[in-house]
Amino acid sequence: MPVPVPPIAWIDDAGFHRLRLDELVALVSTIYQGIYGSDIDIDDDTKDGEQIGAWCEIASNIVQLAEGVYDGRSRAGAMGTGLSRLMQLVGILRKKAEYTTVTATLGGSPGTTILAGSLAQTSASPPVTVATIADVTIGAGGTATATLRATVVGPLKVPAGTLVKKVTVISGWDTITNDADGTPGRYYEQDQDARVRMAQSVALPSQGLTDAMRAALLNLTDVTGAEVFENDTDAVNALGMPRHSVWAVVDGGDPGDIAQAIWRYKGQGCTLYGSLTQSTLDSQGVTHAIKYDRPADVPIYVTVQLSAAVGSDVADAIRTQIAGSVADGIPGFGPSTFGIGKLVQWFKMSVPINAAAPDVDVVAVFIGTAPAPTGQADIPILPTQISRWDVSRIVVTT
Repeated sequence: MPVPVPPIAWIDDAGFHRLRLDELVALVSTIYQGIYGSDIDIDDDTKDGEQIGAWCEIASNIVQLAEGVYDGRSRAGAMGTGLSRLMQLVGILRKKAEYTTVTATLGGSPGTTILAGSLAQTSASPPVTVATIADVTIGAGGTATATLRATVVGPLKVPAGTLVKKVTVISGWDTITNDADGTPGRYYEQDQDARVRMAQSVALPSQGLTDAMRAALLNLTDVTGAEVFENDTDAVNALGMPRHSVWAVVDGGDPGDIAQAIWRYKGQGCTLYGSLTQSTLDSQGVTHAIKYDRPADVPIYVTVQLSAAVGSDVADAIRTQIAGSVADGIPGFGPSTFGIGKLVQWFKMSVPINAAAPDVDVVAVFIGTAPAPTGQADIPILPTQISRWDVSRIVVTT
């Protein structure tokens, strides 16, 4: 008579269930003894025991794969490429990594050609290294304009006037400088931030116009954050908004795209509030002045005190991890954690520090909005502000 075999994985109203590896071993061992007798030796060091263990490992791997497929159908359980495909179903794409770019003036002898890939650096510490993206020939006036790209992806800072150091030596190329700030790049959008943006994007078809407007703004290219406030009362509210008005605060993105998104979801008869104005056209070609704002920057200063001195590479890794994670994102510390109006939580500073240097002994961490911070408390960020992080404001000391 066949030995009954219960399921090793099943789905019910509560979701997906599977037996653990130890439970599989116990089940198969019972079945094996039911076939060959209870006196058969199936200890781990016997051939039969090893065979049972191998079978159970294979079965466990299969049911874990099935569980991953099941979980991958939802936003919360999907990851990597699977999450990217789910995002496409709601009309958005994962944000790809981009390089920081900067326009610079190259000086030297007329006729000198600076080849693509020639390197230059900023005066900052640590410096940002950029490379020309195409061959450039210095003109008769002794200068040429070139576009340079950072050698690594991410939102690197290249302030005006800081790109002054030539790394690649080329005879006839004497100087380099940038009159304007570079355009920051970005890191590849991590799963946890993609899930947040996907959740926000499903508000696009919603009946609540403020939710729909915010979702539309967040879905724009290069927009990293957006909040929409509404005053539906007959008086000025606590934010200073006039009665019956809507206020969009947007970080990043093209002004024209922002204006068009606001116009598309603006309620009839409501006033748009903000200090910035951008014109946009409606479907009939009529021009409308759209008001909105950018979030006010709150610079964050960090001092990490270690029990013993570390090499410059470790200190740089800690500084870079703290500043970079705000844009790049690691679990518990990323764009969704420090967006517009988001409280800067002091205790979360341990996340990037441990990620960068898990073996260092941290004595204390101080944060503040001015150099040499001494605070160990959360930093409040107003609804229309955003915290800004940069390696130049992070100190690692002993």
